[in-house]
Amino acid sequence: MSNKIIIVGAGLSGLTLANSLKKQGIPFEIYEREASFDARAQGWSISIHFALEALKQCVPEKEFENFSQKVSVNQESKDGGMSFSFIHANTGAVGMSNTSKPGTSYRVHRSRFRNWLLSQVQEHVHWNKKVDHYQEDSNEVTVFFQDGTQATGSILVGADGVMSPIARQLLGPEKFDELTNILDVRAFGVLRWATEEEWNKISKEPTHLCVLNGQQMEDDDIKHKTFNMFCSIHDIDRSRADTPYQVFWSLSRYDPEGVIPKFEDDNTACLELMKAWARNGFPADSPFRQLILDTPQDTKVTPLVIRERSPTAELTAAHRVVLIGDSAHPMTMFKGEGGNHAIVDAAKLAVQLGEYYHNTKSNEKALSDYYEEMIPRGQKAVKESHDAAMMVHCNPEIMTKMFKTA
Repeated sequence: MSNKIIIVGAGLSGLTLANSLKKQGIPFEIYEREASFDARAQGWSISIHFALEALKQCVPEKEFENFSQKVSVNQESKDGGMSFSFIHANTGAVGMSNTSKPGTSYRVHRSRFRNWLLSQVQEHVHWNKKVDHYQEDSNEVTVFFQDGTQATGSILVGADGVMSPIARQLLGPEKFDELTNILDVRAFGVLRWATEEEWNKISKEPTHLCVLNGQQMEDDDIKHKTFNMFCSIHDIDRSRADTPYQVFWSLSRYDPEGVIPKFEDDNTACLELMKAWARNGFPADSPFRQLILDTPQDTKVTPLVIRERSPTAELTAAHRVVLIGDSAHPMTMFKGEGGNHAIVDAAKLAVQLGEYYHNTKSNEKALSDYYEEMIPRGQKAVKESHDAAMMVHCNPEIMTKMFKTA
């Protein structure tokens, strides 16, 4: 019988768990479907806030020296911190704003953060390992990969993302599809380089996050007029003298009728629609309007499919297979908590695996205790992120009240 932990997925949750297992002296191996670390873009920046304490439980304290310079979108900042504004897009009025204390939150560059986590455990990562299926018995669990290889351990951790093959097998294909909801929100994300002057019209702080809500004009042919914009710095590169700020912006609208085109092969038309929304929804002097309108025509627009799946008791059916992060509970980005819950999952599971490894709990008890905490927390988080998505896209009257009472 092998007592090592098998982790499928070298994303944020899998690598956080691996760091904690290494810290505890528990044997593990990581299997990742991508061919290498940089084989696929890791997505845009994320905010780390309430998960900081969990992260510090998993990673050695010395690794947090100069943490902001290692992982932040703004590597020029020593102390992290973020500021946030909620803005009425049609008028430019700030509805509410908040600034966190230094060291309590970070806007992290996802690739840098992943590399920071990877640096301590990279010798345990096996690349280009796509899962086919797993098989468990009373003593161990084996995962079989599409290249014909396999790995055996005492516990299999599915940290392999929203469309996790581990989760699909555990739940069963029909239940997996039943539980996985695709939101009727059409969202599009863009990265573009901007001048410091362009960004300073939005905010003097590179760690500032902006969320805007507004209404499209009546001549817009989409039924639901409310649109949402998110805007933040993704990176700063001073070697680019003229345009050192890489800015991420996204636009999204509720579209249950499916009126908005898919734009599968027409990036130019997709970007033009985003610019039309900006012309129609922002005042002429809005810096956000100009940020979108000045986006070069050859800039890639990424359509976003927003999936969510609330964790249920069916996850507890396996005795040696357990899920963390997006494998367990994918949620919308509109509350900004998905990455934080993934890190908390890893920290909570690591504690249970430590007790299992040191023979103070059985494998069934360890996983059961993890799920007892994770499932209700995950259900609440998925619901709240869903509600946030619906509020910003479907309930502008709530947003108006927020503006008036802020």
